[in-house]
Amino acid sequence: MYDSADRVVGTTGRGIGPAYRDRIERVGIRFVDLVDVASDEAKVSEAAQRMNKQLAAVGVDDKIEPEGLMSDLKWVIERFGDAIRPTGLMVDEALRNGENVLLEGAQGAMLDIDQGTYPFVTSSVTSRANATHGAGIHPGHVSQCFGISKAYTTRVGNGPFPTELPYEDGPGNHMAMVGHEFGTTTGRPRRTGWLDMVALKDSHRINGYTGLVLTKLDVLGGLEEIKICTGYELDGEVIEVMPTSCDDLARCIPVYETHPGFPALSDDEWIAMADDSRSTGSGLRAMPEIVLRYVRRIEELSGIPVVSVGVGPDRRASIASSGGPFDVDSVEATF
Repeated sequence: MYDSADRVVGTTGRGIGPAYRDRIERVGIRFVDLVDVASDEAKVSEAAQRMNKQLAAVGVDDKIEPEGLMSDLKWVIERFGDAIRPTGLMVDEALRNGENVLLEGAQGAMLDIDQGTYPFVTSSVTSRANATHGAGIHPGHVSQCFGISKAYTTRVGNGPFPTELPYEDGPGNHMAMVGHEFGTTTGRPRRTGWLDMVALKDSHRINGYTGLVLTKLDVLGGLEEIKICTGYELDGEVIEVMPTSCDDLARCIPVYETHPGFPALSDDEWIAMADDSRSTGSGLRAMPEIVLRYVRRIEELSGIPVVSVGVGPDRRASIASSGGPFDVDSVEATF
């Protein structure tokens, strides 16, 4: 309710902002504290009163009753209580035992509260730095960091988007429809645009990617031409770095280089190509030359080696670079 009152940032309305605010104000209820809070009626009543004041402040008439909140807390304990564990210690122990640990970021680098397009960002640090900190281990454990980027750019919610294309028709509509670009949690249509190399390089600066996973390349099939944004024009000057001010970013005009498009292929054709790359060991060379040139250009501009390319929604529809971290033969040899 509180989160949905936002009309500026364009949040998901799922309560992320208020949850993080409560944590920073040190009034949030942590999982480890659930049992103690749920057994203290005074604490539950105090929490309900605080929440009701916040709701009233943004014009929401609904109220949270202490009894209902108590019931919700007890349901969470009953449903998830057995899963509450000291996960930081568990991950640390796994690493000490030589196990492999994968940490996954849930949101894009440009949504980072510190380094993103503030104020049109999420409420947390979404970069590599927060992955280990949030998991309860030190950053020295990370040996490889993979950036995941679509072959074009999308955004949900408000905020500046220099390479945005019209949703109604043309390439923007093609990306939205063929790529099924709708928000995972909200179902809202995503805004679409050409691949923004300025943003990708900024993300690389923050995260230090050892490899790039390029997804949804197949979506671009059928377009006559494909563009990559290599810089911005801001007040008559061409720049190749992200402005720190969101107002400046909103005034940026993208500078493009244009590449020839490639034919649309069916899911089965892309899967057959991916299977061929694995069976022959050809890696990215299994792709048509015109597609491979686009991928190589992304590598050149970003300075990040492309280690895997997604070419469809099927689990088999990915093409790994030969000898790279996702090459089946290379991975098997490691173990």
